[in-house]
Amino acid sequence: MPLNREAWSSRSNITKAIMRFFITDVETAKMTGPIVDIAVIEIDQNLDVIGTYESLVDPECRIAPAAQLVHGITQEMVADAPTMAELIERDGSPFPKDEPITVIAHNAQFDCRMLTQAGLLPVDYQRACTLKMARKLWPDINKEEENHKLGTLAIMYGLETGAAHRAMGDCVTLLSLLRHMQSLVLSDSLDELLALGGRTVEQTDKLNFGNKHPNEQIKDVPKSYITWMLKNVTDLDPDLRLALDIRMLS
Repeated sequence: MPLNREAWSSRSNITKAIMRFFITDVETAKMTGPIVDIAVIEIDQNLDVIGTYESLVDPECRIAPAAQLVHGITQEMVADAPTMAELIERDGSPFPKDEPITVIAHNAQFDCRMLTQAGLLPVDYQRACTLKMARKLWPDINKEEENHKLGTLAIMYGLETGAAHRAMGDCVTLLSLLRHMQSLVLSDSLDELLALGGRTVEQTDKLNFGNKHPNEQIKDVPKSYITWMLKNVTDLDPDLRLALDIRMLS
């Protein structure tokens, strides 16, 4: 599959100051959470592994059969696992809250939402989505026969894989995918590679939050409402938070 060099030339504003990078994946009890399996691999700029973390989690609720069909985690498997509160009390968060970090995941919006709900992510962080990166690098994938799912890409490009749909297994596969992408691009910088998976929220984008200003562009939303959002909404998408900060300065 040819590499989309034009997409590679487009840069988002992943902050250059970010020095710690965390590949992550979670499996959940249902589509809306909570987490039943979490894994993290910290990597450096050379895509070498610095450390790993993984744990099953007692979701304190029934694991939906449809979810079990995907990840194979049963109620019996988490019976002796810590709850999320117990996990945090025992280990803290695998993501530092006093340092700039980039969180890397395949369909990062979902994983980061789950991690935020669990209280594991800091308020300010950058994220990079390898699903978005794959779509930009390989836009011509024939969707009738192939797709940009992590497992499909692993088969297409002969990648090293872990156990599919288990958190650490998917992290291992994702690291292999990152290394394959890095071998194709024109830069040795991990920051520039991850920029493909960042998302810039523009001032002309619609707010798409709440019921008061759902169809207004961010640049037109009253600053009083944005002030309220920044103060009271603790799980704001970090890209949206950045755009709101810029709006307050305008």
